[in-house]
Order: sequence, then C-alpha cells, then structure tokens
Amino acid sequence: MPLAITQAAAYINHGAPRITVSKYLSNFNKGTQHVMNLLGRDQQDFRRNGNSKNAMLTTLQMSFDQVMEVRHSAAELLSLCGYYDRHLIPPKVAGLDLHPTEDAVEIDLDFEDDCAMLRDYCLIEPDGDGGLFSMHRLVQLAVKSWVQSRQETVRWQTTALLKVSEAFPTSKFENWGECQSLLLHAKTVLDYHPVGVLVSNDQMSQTSTFFWTERASLLEKTGSFLQNRRGLFSKAEVMFREALDIREKIPGASHEDTLKALETLGGICLPLGRPVEAEAPYRQLLELRKLLFEPRHRDTIIDTRRLGVALATQGKFVEAGKEFRDVYNSSKQSLGPIHDITVTAVNNLGYLQFNQGNFDAAVETLRLAVEDSKAALGENHPSTLVCMSSLTDALRSQGDLESAEHYGRLTLWGREELYGKDHLETLESQYILAQVFLQYKRYKEAEQAHNQVLRRRIKALGAHHPHPFDSMTGLAWALFYEKRYPQRWI
Repeated sequence: MPLAITQAAAYINHGAPRITVSKYLSNFNKGTQHVMNLLGRDQQDFRRNGNSKNAMLTTLQMSFDQVMEVRHSAAELLSLCGYYDRHLIPPKVAGLDLHPTEDAVEIDLDFEDDCAMLRDYCLIEPDGDGGLFSMHRLVQLAVKSWVQSRQETVRWQTTALLKVSEAFPTSKFENWGECQSLLLHAKTVLDYHPVGVLVSNDQMSQTSTFFWTERASLLEKTGSFLQNRRGLFSKAEVMFREALDIREKIPGASHEDTLKALETLGGICLPLGRPVEAEAPYRQLLELRKLLFEPRHRDTIIDTRRLGVALATQGKFVEAGKEFRDVYNSSKQSLGPIHDITVTAVNNLGYLQFNQGNFDAAVETLRLAVEDSKAALGENHPSTLVCMSSLTDALRSQGDLESAEHYGRLTLWGREELYGKDHLETLESQYILAQVFLQYKRYKEAEQAHNQVLRRRIKALGAHHPHPFDSMTGLAWALFYEKRYPQRWI
C-alpha cells in the first residue's frame, strides 16, 4: 500500500495543474474494469488479497500510461527492464538502441533523464554502485501485464535477449566479474521463447535469423562461464547442445560458428568423463581446419591440442604425444615461447611424461611450464594453476613430498579463491593434496580430505563418474592404514 500511495502522489505531481486529486480518482475508477480484465490473466501475485492488489495494479497502470504520455523513451526503458531479472540491472543492458549513431553524450543524458523520471515515480530504485538499479517485484509484474495488454510482449522479450547477448562478454578469466554481473539477466532472457522451441528449418524461418544467432551466442557464452568459473558442466552441456542445434540450422553445418559450437560441445565431454565422445568430433574439426587454414594457424593449433587431450584421457599416450609435440612446435614458432597456448602445450607434454612413468622428466618439464605461465599470465591465472597442479602430482609420484605439499597447498588456495570450494578444479587440487598426505603417512589428514572431496564430487558429478571412484579408493586406503575397517569389509 505505501507503494500505491507513492504512485498516486507522483501521478498527481507530474500531472499538475491539469491533474487534481478528484481527477485522479475519476481516472482511477475508469481504470478499474481494465485492471480486472488484466487480473484474469495468469498473474497469481496480484489476484491474492483482492482489493488491495487491484488498487495497486490500477495505480501502477495509470502511472505507466502517464509516463508513456509525458516521456515515451522512459516508458520504453520501463518496458525493457520488466523483462530482465529485477535486481542489479546494469545501464549497459538498459539502453534501447543496440547500435547508436547519435552523439554518446546526448544518449547518456537522455538515458539519465529517463531514469530520473522512473525514479520519481518509484518504478525503479538505485541498487549498489555503478549506476545499477532494481525494480520492485509487484512493479515488474505490473509492467509485464501492461506490456501484454499492448500486445508487445514478444518485442520486449526479444529486445531484452539481444541487449544481454550484446553485453555478455566471452568467459575469459579477465571477464569473469562482468559475466557474473550479467548471469541472472542472461538466465532470465534465455527462458523466453517468443516463437516456441525450434523443431525444424520451417519454424526457424518464422522469426529473425538475427534473433536466433544472438540466442545461440548467449547460450555459448553463458554456458562457457558456467563451465569455466562455476564448474556447472551439466548445465553448460544443455546450453551448448541447444546452441549447436540452432547453429546447424542457422547458418548451417559447415559454417565456422557451427564448427566452434561442435568444438565446445566436444570439450564439455572431457570433464564429464566421456573422452570417447570428444575424439570423433575433434578429429572431424581438425581435418576441416587443415583444409581451411595452414598448420600453424591458431585455430588449427588449438584443435590439435584438444584432440591430444581426448586421446591422452583415454590412455592413448603415443598418439597424444605426437599431437602435443605438433602443438608445441607450431605454437612456439607462430605465437612465441611465452604464450598461453605454448605454455599449455608444455604442460601437456609434462602430463604425458608423468602418465608414462617418466617422473624425473615430467618434473623438469612441468617446472618450466609453471615458470613460463607465471611470466606470461600471472601467478593466479587458471592456466598457471593447471601447470602447478600437474607439477604437484609429478613431484608426489617422484617422491619429493615436501615440494609436492608446497605446490599442492598453493594450487588449492589459488583455486579456492578463484573458483570456490565446490568447483571441480578445486576438488582435483584437494584430491592430489590428499594423496600427498597418504604417502606422507598422515592418514587422518588424508581421510578427512578424501572424504570431503568424495562428497563434493558425488554432488557435482554423480556417484558413477570416475572421479568419485578415485576419491573412494583414496579414502579406503586411508582407512586401511588407520586400521579402521568398515563392518562390510570384514
């Protein structure tokens, strides 16, 4: 009710002297039947508490109409914001013109004037720093109902998705903060299907190619962020599959964007424990890359490395070694020795030496990878932490437990700060450190660490993924050495 009173006061204030209290009451009574019609739609929140909700919606509808009459651009801003998540709406997704041609200063001033009017009506309110604002839940529901009455729902759902897709950056490490700020808005707009679920090329032609292209792009960027930053691989896979389905229809199966979508989907199979599924598309992609580009082209190098990882994960170390050496030589010559891709190739070669039992050579190679990665990317970069994790495991297998514990703790702390405690990368580091404790004969610490990792891996991956079985084995050995045998073992 305080919101309704504020709305009424703002309505009278902005309409003065033409609008008086008696005129407001007259307009209010005229709008009641229209509101009752709107309440017949699926707006459960407004149908509760009868008259008070009716009064609220009537007051809001009158405010919206007055904003539309006085400042059309402010009404459009209000309509757009009704289709985002209602919290922490950033200015970059609230501007209406996707490709502005006017002077930027003038656009900013117009936007600020629009925001000022909406604040005067208490339709939006400041929320945190950086010009962010939010919308009351009932206001947002009323906006959607008002937009629906104007038959503009599809327009604003589509515009909201296009704006978020344009603003959402790639999921590179440097962009994680910006991705996080847009994540709720991305999830909200991806729930809108203005023309239903795609089932055929005929249905695709019913709407804008541009819209579906941007939807696929947002699915890919959001999925990559969920995978890389949040460790939500299963949710990311669902997004990647929908994006690939769109790409295969627009622009077609052989287009570069479709190949990248196929590549991304193959990549999600590896952390989900399905390397065999990743190998076939990676081989197909690599052959196409070689036809399109020279062997030292960046995309060819990256796809070669991905195929190597898929092979190594299956235990095909000889084939993987050939691919990794090709990646290292090509990347070193075309991109330089201190480059992310080159450093990753060195780490892959060290990982291969480790898995073949050549621990001394692996430690030497992985120390080089760690130092080069620190120089190229920084100590807390995800790629540097990957190299440090590999080095920790190699040192443990070599028997240098003191150094292994040192690097293991550094890697675990870095990943906890970067990803949080439940991310799969963090759990891998904790698992390796638990193995170090086991070899150190610090069985109680090993038991506690393996137990934590086991529970979190089951929650993230399910009980039948290979990683929980690894943790279960480590926990079993810790209990065995402690002579603490579960009853079912006896």
